[in-house]
Order: sequence, then structure tokens, then C-alpha cells
Amino acid sequence: MKAALWLSVGVVAAMLGVAITYNATSQGSFYASVFFANDAKGAGAQDAQTGVVAKKMTTQILSHTTATAAATKIDLAKTAKLIHQKINEQRAKYGLAALSWDPALAKIATDHSKDMAKRNYFSHNDLEGHRYTYRYSSAGYICKQGSGENIYKFSSSRTITEEYLASKAVDAWMDSSGHKRNILSKSFHNEGIGVAFNSVRSYYVTQDFCAVHVVKR
Repeated sequence: MKAALWLSVGVVAAMLGVAITYNATSQGSFYASVFFANDAKGAGAQDAQTGVVAKKMTTQILSHTTATAAATKIDLAKTAKLIHQKINEQRAKYGLAALSWDPALAKIATDHSKDMAKRNYFSHNDLEGHRYTYRYSSAGYICKQGSGENIYKFSSSRTITEEYLASKAVDAWMDSSGHKRNILSKSFHNEGIGVAFNSVRSYYVTQDFCAVHVVKR
């Protein structure tokens, strides 16, 4: 039986830039959503204040009508590394150099995923209106010549594996031109990925990029 789906997407101007709101309900067991932002030159039309690429938003709904065992918390660090591996596999298909795993960037990404999970929101901007570049600077992370972020949310009442979640995240991003542009950017050399889980059985994934990480001496 096909699940009934309802989808509402709105783009609202906010004081600090562009806020994207997304709502979806489904009779299925889980859904996935994706957004992107990019500060790299030539990445697309950007909001003058925030640099958020508002050219395209892609939403993917995955529906199932039967729920099995309650979702269990998987190994989040392992999932992040699997996503990193799959991202580099995608880059290799296009003849691009592998992205380096950046522990400092992974910490920033993980903190954002944890914040979204804890406070139950899904956005590049936190509830105070701070976007990802603010999180970079607040952590003392200096990134030159371009930065970007992909985020992903997955809710399930089923038991899933690290491999399953990693594949779903990368597949969803690669099916979206904006996210794919971030992943296949020749400008980016470093990435960090963080995954979090909350009490309503949702997984949040943040993928942060940097072209050149400047380390203070």
C-alpha cells in the first residue's frame, strides 16, 4: 500500500538572511531531507548577507508502510567515517582528489548535529540565527577560499545500520545538484562530518567543507 504524503515547502526572508522552512508528514516509517549552502566562488546565486545558495532546495521523501523494531542508536562516529569514505568514492568517479578528514571541522559538524538533535530543528542556521560560518569562527577555525555545508535528517522506527544511513545520506546529496556541487567541488580539500541521534529516533548529519584551513602558529 502506498503511503500518503503531504509536503509543504516555504522560503522566508529573515533578518540574518534566507531561512528555509520544511514540513512533511508521511504514513511511512521514515523520511529524509536535505539542504545545502556554499560560500565557494562560482557556486551559485548567493544571498548578499549570508552567502546561502538559495537557488535550489531538494527534498527526498522515502516512505514505507510497515514499521518493525524500534530504532536503535548506531555507532555515530563509524557512520561519519563511512560517509567520508563514500564521499571520496564519489569524487574518485569524477577524477577528483580525495577530501582530507579534518578533526577540527568534524567537531564543528558534530556540535551542529547534536544541537539540531537536542533542540529539534533542521537548518543551517541555529535557533539563534547563526549560520555555519559563525560556527567556524567561534571555534577558531580559519577557512580561506571557500567553505560549504550539507545537512541531512533521517527518521526511522526501524532498526538500521551504519552502512544503511551512510548510503542514504550520500545518495540523497548526490541526487541534489546543490549538494552534489559541494561534494564535487574542486575548491574544497578538507571535510568534517558529524552525526547525532535524538529521543524521537531522528538522525542528523552535518557535512562541513573547507578549501584552505589556515592553522595559527
